[in-house]
Amino acid sequence: MKKIYKILLIAISFLMLPTGVYAKSFTDLKSHGEYGWAYDAVDNLSEKNIFGGYPDGTFKPHRAVSFLEIMQVIKNIKNPSRDELRAAEDRYYSLVNIYNVPSWATEAVCYNLSIDAITEKTLEAAELGGFLRDEDTVFPNRNSVTVYFGRAFDLPQGNMANLRHNDLDKIPQMTKDHLTGLVEAGIYAATGSDGYFNGSKYIRRSEVAIIADKYLTYLSGTSPVETGNLIENKVVKGVLSAVNLNGSNSTVTIDGKDYNTDINSVKLSLMDGQAVDNILNLINHEVEGSLEFGNITSLKSLEEPQEKGHDNKIEFSARVIRIDDFGDLYDVQVLVSNNPLIASGTSLKIKSDISLREEDLIKVKANIVDRELEDMKIEKL
Repeated sequence: MKKIYKILLIAISFLMLPTGVYAKSFTDLKSHGEYGWAYDAVDNLSEKNIFGGYPDGTFKPHRAVSFLEIMQVIKNIKNPSRDELRAAEDRYYSLVNIYNVPSWATEAVCYNLSIDAITEKTLEAAELGGFLRDEDTVFPNRNSVTVYFGRAFDLPQGNMANLRHNDLDKIPQMTKDHLTGLVEAGIYAATGSDGYFNGSKYIRRSEVAIIADKYLTYLSGTSPVETGNLIENKVVKGVLSAVNLNGSNSTVTIDGKDYNTDINSVKLSLMDGQAVDNILNLINHEVEGSLEFGNITSLKSLEEPQEKGHDNKIEFSARVIRIDDFGDLYDVQVLVSNNPLIASGTSLKIKSDISLREEDLIKVKANIVDRELEDMKIEKL
């Protein structure tokens, strides 16, 4: 019964809401709050019954969006007829069952297959990667979600010169191909929210709302409204509970909310202003952070440093997502981890003495030393 309840809870969050349930009704979304930049988009989408909230009256703008939720959003945006949905299910129902798609998402996944937003290979990879699980769900990153939206919206490919992201060299070619069209249609920003695309990170519900709303604006033939920076410059306070180390694409968790940060440039200090050389020394501290253009640029401890450091041992399972040209470096996505410093969904580059292939599942044991993984032991699962 517990499992059924969880499935129903996810499904309920995407049911069409009654007319009159708008953004102002969500208790955690205010027009002048932290996610005020998404307020108008959520208001418009909830009014149109495209993107709703949760049974507890919240929208959860910071929450990562799952693969199946993206499928549901695309279906709601495209608004297919009952005949189109029936035809999609007639053709793909058996295939979707093979990959254990939950019943609440079957219609949406069948429809996305029918419009070529995803393929059977996408669905197979989603099941293998943990995207379809009810518990410990692995979330798709921005690279993947951009491809889903690009294929679903079927926009013409744009000019590559229009992409001005600082991390353009880290964006896969397939993502860039779709990104150009989304940028020229005014759906995505040409520079990202803070100059970076951050393709290896999750995409939040608030960001999906912006994308969906701008696509509707594009279809209407009117010019999109400029939303400005994704998050206003502000100060955030709370307990630093986790750090996901991934270079310039790292994240920190403060009071249960994830924030982007560049681990190589973020300024760290104690109460008295003394510099801290390792962010891991601030784990479980009450901290004050400066949030600029969506990134934490500085963190200051509001208490005395703890004598005992965080456990530096880690064991995690991961999926190989890309092989480096030299053959011994691999990009992997963490599936399950026993250490919050590198959480599920984190993308890492590792070196392996054993030969691996894309989509291989591996188990890694290592030590975290000076922000790097050392003494790694890797085995195939």
